[in-house]
Amino acid sequence: MLRIVSGIVLAGSFLLSAADVQAAPGAQEPPPPQPQAFDQEKLEISLHEQTGKVRFLAASPEEPILVDAVSASGGEITAEDAARAFLGEHGDLFGLRDAFGELNLMAEVSDETQRSFERFQQVYQGVPVLGGELMVQLDEGKNIVSVNGEILPDLGDEILEQQIAPETAVESALNLVAKTYELDITSLVPSEPVLWIFSPKLFASMDGPTQLVWRVDVTTNEEASQVKEMVLIGAQRGEVVLNFNQQPDAKVIKVYDAQHTTTLEKSTACTKSNCSDGDADEQAAWRFANQTYDFYKNYHNRDSYNNAGATIKNTVHYGTNYENAFWNGQYMVFGDNMVADDVYAHEFTHAVTENSSQLFYYAQSGAVNEAFSDLWGEFMDQTNGMGSDASDARWLIGEDLSMGTLRSMANPTIYGDPDKMTSSYYYLGLTDNAGVHWNAGVGNKAVYLLTDGGSFNGYTVTGLGIGKVAAIYYDVQTKYLVSGSDYQDLGDALYFACRNMIGRTPYNSTVITNSDCQQVYNATHAVEMHKPARSDVADAPYCDNGVTTPVDVRFNETFDGGLTNWVATSSAWGWDSYISLWGRNAHSGLHYAYGDDAALGTNSALQMKNAITLPANAYLHFYHSYDLENGWDGGVVEYSTNGGVTWTDASSLFVNNGYTGYVNSMSRNGFTGSNYGYHASRLDLSSLAGQAVRFRWRLQTDTISNYRWGWWLDDVKIYTCTPPNVEVRINDLLRGSYIVPTDGRVTPRYWENGGTTGPGLQAGPVKVSSPTGEDFFASERVHFPGTDSSKWTAFNEVMGLPTERLSTEYYFTWYDNLTMYTWVLVGNPSTSQTAEVDIYIGGTLRGHYSIQPGQRVTPRYWENGGTTGPGLQAGPVRVVSTNGVKIFASERTHFTTPPWTGFNEVLGYPVEDLDSEYWFPWYDNDSMLTWVLVGNPDADRIALVDIYIGNELRGQYSINPGQKITPRYWANGGYTGPGLVAGPVRVVCTNGVNIFASERVHFPAGTWKDFNEVMGVPLKRVGTNYMFTWYDNKTMQASVMVTNTSAFETASVRISIAGVDKETFNLGPRQTVTKTYADVQNGPVKVVSTNLVPIITSERVKYKNSTAASYTGFNELMGFPESDLSDEYWFTWYDNSTMVNWVLVGK
Repeated sequence: MLRIVSGIVLAGSFLLSAADVQAAPGAQEPPPPQPQAFDQEKLEISLHEQTGKVRFLAASPEEPILVDAVSASGGEITAEDAARAFLGEHGDLFGLRDAFGELNLMAEVSDETQRSFERFQQVYQGVPVLGGELMVQLDEGKNIVSVNGEILPDLGDEILEQQIAPETAVESALNLVAKTYELDITSLVPSEPVLWIFSPKLFASMDGPTQLVWRVDVTTNEEASQVKEMVLIGAQRGEVVLNFNQQPDAKVIKVYDAQHTTTLEKSTACTKSNCSDGDADEQAAWRFANQTYDFYKNYHNRDSYNNAGATIKNTVHYGTNYENAFWNGQYMVFGDNMVADDVYAHEFTHAVTENSSQLFYYAQSGAVNEAFSDLWGEFMDQTNGMGSDASDARWLIGEDLSMGTLRSMANPTIYGDPDKMTSSYYYLGLTDNAGVHWNAGVGNKAVYLLTDGGSFNGYTVTGLGIGKVAAIYYDVQTKYLVSGSDYQDLGDALYFACRNMIGRTPYNSTVITNSDCQQVYNATHAVEMHKPARSDVADAPYCDNGVTTPVDVRFNETFDGGLTNWVATSSAWGWDSYISLWGRNAHSGLHYAYGDDAALGTNSALQMKNAITLPANAYLHFYHSYDLENGWDGGVVEYSTNGGVTWTDASSLFVNNGYTGYVNSMSRNGFTGSNYGYHASRLDLSSLAGQAVRFRWRLQTDTISNYRWGWWLDDVKIYTCTPPNVEVRINDLLRGSYIVPTDGRVTPRYWENGGTTGPGLQAGPVKVSSPTGEDFFASERVHFPGTDSSKWTAFNEVMGLPTERLSTEYYFTWYDNLTMYTWVLVGNPSTSQTAEVDIYIGGTLRGHYSIQPGQRVTPRYWENGGTTGPGLQAGPVRVVSTNGVKIFASERTHFTTPPWTGFNEVLGYPVEDLDSEYWFPWYDNDSMLTWVLVGNPDADRIALVDIYIGNELRGQYSINPGQKITPRYWANGGYTGPGLVAGPVRVVCTNGVNIFASERVHFPAGTWKDFNEVMGVPLKRVGTNYMFTWYDNKTMQASVMVTNTSAFETASVRISIAGVDKETFNLGPRQTVTKTYADVQNGPVKVVSTNLVPIITSERVKYKNSTAASYTGFNELMGFPESDLSDEYWFTWYDNSTMVNWVLVGK
C-alpha cells in the first residue's frame, strides 16, 4: 500500500504515471509551489484541459492509498468518511478548497468485490455546480483506489449575485421551448426553477464565463412527451445560457401528424407470455425486451434497467409515419417498423444510463451516452442468435430497419461520423445536441477495435471478444463515469477499470490479463480519446504564405483607446460592456467592443468612423466571440464605398471563417449560434483596391424575448502580406513565424497544444531567429505568479542573448538558494555537439553536466551538496563549457519563500564582455533595498575597485581573487537614516583587473515582495543607440532612464516609441534623467544620442495587478545596444504554465 508524501510534480495528460513525470536531477524547470502528491510509481493522472486540475487519479489496486479517517457519526468509519478524509487532504489537486463544505453525497454503491463508489456533487454556498462531480472508488479496507470527475475551481461569492426572479426565468424558458418546437405554450410543463452554477469549461470543455443560472426543465403535458428540454437562464441578466433536449432518440428524420393519437397505453397488445397474438412490431418488442433483459442479467447480473426489477413498458405503432424510437423515462416507444434488436437494446440502455452514470445528453457527454447505447445494442444483436452477423452486417446499427442502416461502428466515416477525435467528421456545431449521435463514432470505433481487433491510426489492437469488453465497459458505465464525463474520462476509466479487473473472469469469456489492458490502452489511443476534439474553428491566418503577423498595416484597432475610431448606431454596441458580469473578455490587451443580444428587435451596428483607401491585395482580419440565439439572432459584416450612404454584405469576401447559418431576423446568412470563444475571420479585399472603404459589424435580433450573451469584437486589422522575417522555436519546435516591420514588434504567447487555450507551454531553450537574415532584437516578459491576472505580484523582462555573443564561460555575482529559490539555467545551442559544463559557486565546483544538443539543465544547490538542508548562499558563480562548445546561461529566482511573490531572471556575463569599468543609470536604497555587487573573476590578482554614485565616490574596496563585495549606501554615508537615492552609478577597477558588477534590489522597502537583478553595462559596450521591445505606462508604471557617461560633453538624446518621436532633449555630462509617457502602451522603444556622445539607458517598471492597492513588483532592464543587433537570439527557458510569458520581438 502507499503512503502519502509531498513533492512530486503533478504534470501530465492521459494516464501519465508518476514515474513518467519525474525528471533527472537538474533537468526540469523550477516548479511553482506544488500540492501534495504520492510516492508510488504507478499513479495514473489526467489533467482537465480547461481548469488545469486533476480529473482522474488512480493507484494500482494492489497498492491503494492509505487514508486516516475519522467517523462523522462516531461509529464505524464508512466509505464516505474515508473518501471525504482523502479529499479533505488532497482536494486542492482537483480544485476543491473545502471538501466537506463543497461536496454533497449523491449516491454510493458497492460491488461483489466489496469495492465502494462514493459519488459527490460539487456545491458552492449550497448552490450545485452543473457537471461538478467526483467519483471516489475505495477497496474493502476503505483505501483510495481512484478518484475521477470534474470540479470548477476558484469560485467566489460574486458568482452568487442574482437579479432575475425565478418566475421570469420560467417565462423565458417556456417562450424558448414554444418557439423552438412550435408548440402552444399552454401545453408546456416547467419544473420548479433551481439555482445552479454553470461553466462551459466543465459542461462542454469550452471557454466561456462562469455564471449563476436558473435551471428549468420543460416537458409537455402529453403522456409521450418527446420534449425534455433543459433550459439555463442567466440569473443576473436573464439571457438563455444553454438549452438542449435531454430526450434520447434514434437520430432519424421525424415526421409528426398532430391528428394522430400519441397515447402510450391505448390498448394492451400482448395477453400471452410469448405475445403470439400480436402483430410483427408487437411481437418484436416483446421478444427484444426479453432478450435485452436476459443479456443484461447474464452478462452483468442487472435486474432491469434500474437494477431493481422495474417493469419494462413498450409502445409500438407510435404516431403516423414516425420513423424513430425513443426512451421517455418510462416507456420504450417505437414508430412503425422501427423495432429492431439493436435499436431496442440501444433505447433500453438509455434507461440504464439514466439510472447509473446519468450522463448529460449534450456534447461529449451525450456522445459517450450514445456510444454506450450503440455498444449494448450491437452486443445484443451479435449474441441473440437472430439475423445476420456476417461481416457485411456485423457492426452496423439499424441494419434490419426498413429505412436502412443508421451507423457503422467498424467504419463510422462511411456514414459521416468521426472515427477519432481529430477526424474532419467530428462535429462541433449546436445541432443534434452538439453532435451526440455523430460524435458517438469515436466511442464506437474503440469498441469495434477492442472487440474484433485491428490496426488503426498507428496502433494495433488484439481483439478481446464481447465478454471481456462488456465487463470492462459496464464497470465504467455504472461505477466510474459522472454526468459531465467526456471521452478523456472514458479513456482513463476504461484502462483503469481493466487493470482493476485483472484476474477476474467475465461471463462467457476468459480471465482478464495485463495484456488485455494494453489492448484497452491501444484502442483508446487509436481513436485519440486522450486528445481534445479538433478545433471547431481554426483561426484565420493573416496570410496564405505562412505569415502569422500582418505588415503594411493600414488600420489597427485593439479598442484599448475606446471607440474613438468608431460610430455606434445604438446603445446595443458599447465598449467594455458587462465587465462586472464576465470580466474583461478581450482577445488581447484589456479592452474590446461588445454588441448586446438582449434587446427585442434590435438592429444596431458598429461602424468605422473614417474610410480607409485600400492598397492592392489587402485583407481585413478580426477576432470575434459570439453567442447569439441560434437561427434567430445574428451578425453580419458590411462595407460602404460611398461614405455610408449604402452598405453591401461582405459575405462574398470571406476567405476564412465566414457566416455560420441562416438568421431568421435578417432573412439572410450571418454569424449565429456560438463559436465558443475568440476566433479570427479574414476577408480578401483585393476587389476593393483603390477605393475608400468603411466596414461595419451589424447585429440584429428577433422580437421574441429569448437572448444569449452577444458579440465581442477585438483586434481589427486591414493590411497586406509579405513573407515572415522572424521565427520562434522552443525546444527546437517551430512555434510561430512573424512579420516584424521596422519600428514594429510582435508579442506572442504559446500554449502546449499550439492554440490559445489549455495548458500553457513550458519548455526550452528558446531560439528566435530571422530566416531572411534581418537584424532585430528580442526579450521575454513575465507576469508572476500563476496565470490568474488578479494574483500577479511581479513582472520581469530579460533581453535575449545574440548568437554572436555566445561564449564558453559566464559569470554571475551571487547565488542565493537560502533566502530565496535560485536556479542556474544552462542551454546548449549546438545542433550536433554535447556540451560538458562545470558550475563553480564561491570557487567550489558544484556540478558537472553533459548537455545534449538543443537541451538545457536547471540545477539548484544546497550547502551540503545534496538536495536538503540549508540552501547554498555564495558567490561569485562561474559557468564554463570545458570542451569548448558554446553555451548560454541565466539565473532564475523565486522570491522570497513560499508563497512566492517575486520572480527574476538575469543573463550571465560572457567572459569576453568582462571589463574594468561598469555603468548603471540609477541607485535607490530608499524606496527599495539596493546592493551593488562586484565580483573579481581573476585567479591571481586583487581588484582595487571604486564605486561612484551621483559622481561622488561612495566606497573603495580590495577584492581578492575569486571573491565579491555587496555594499549598500545611505545618504549620510553611514548605515542609518535615509537611504541613498542618486545616479548614475560607476564601478571602476583602478588597477585594470577585469571585473563584473550588478545591482540587486528587494522591493518595496519594508515589505519585500519582489527581487530584481540587473547587470552593469561594461565600458567597452557603452554606445549611442539602444532599443527596448515595449513600453507600458498603462497597466504598470514605466520610465526610461538615460545616463550620459561622458565627463565633458552634453548629449543630445531622442526617444521614439513605435516609430514616433516622443521628445528630444539635452543631457549634461554624467547626468541621469528619468522620462515617463502617460498612457502610452506601445513599442518598440529607441533611445539615440544624435550627436554620438556615449550614453546608457534602462527601463524601470513598478508593477501591481489591477486589484492591488500598492506596487508589488519591480524590474529594471538595460537597453539593448544597436551594435549587438543580430538575426538570432537565445533564452534558456519559456514558461507560460506557472506564469504568463511573452516573447517580444522588435525591429
